Amino acid sequence: MRISKISAVAAVAAATITTGVLAPADAAPVSGVPTMTVTQTPGTTARPAAGPGTCSGSWIYVDTLGGEIGARSRPDADAGSTIVFIVKGTGLLPCRKGVTSGLANACGVTGSHAWVLVQNVAKPGWSGYIPAVCTSDYS
Repeated sequence: MRISKISAVAAVAAATITTGVLAPADAAPVSGVPTMTVTQTPGTTARPAAGPGTCSGSWIYVDTLGGEIGARSRPDADAGSTIVFIVKGTGLLPCRKGVTSGLANACGVTGSHAWVLVQNVAKPGWSGYIPAVCTSDYS
């Protein structure tokens, strides 16, 4: 029986859910929002491409630079875009698409408008947009 990459990631990729608080780069602190810690999947050596990710494959390399990133309900950091879960750590996540939309200030970059839709491996079916500046393509 062959195990898919997503099964391995879901089983190992820190499917730890805790409650967390956003890093200062994001707007207001949020309590009670699920946090997903990303870790490197055993047996893989992710070699991410340079630059912001575009989700050119089905996996994206995420590096939160030791902080936390709010995955949002839509690709914009305004008040109307709810934080659905928080991502922290470094490693691979399944991604759906890259988009250009609202403003994102994260991972030491201000004024970016690029976002990537990622899946929460700890809560199947949950997806959220994270700033592309915190990602690199990996396929």
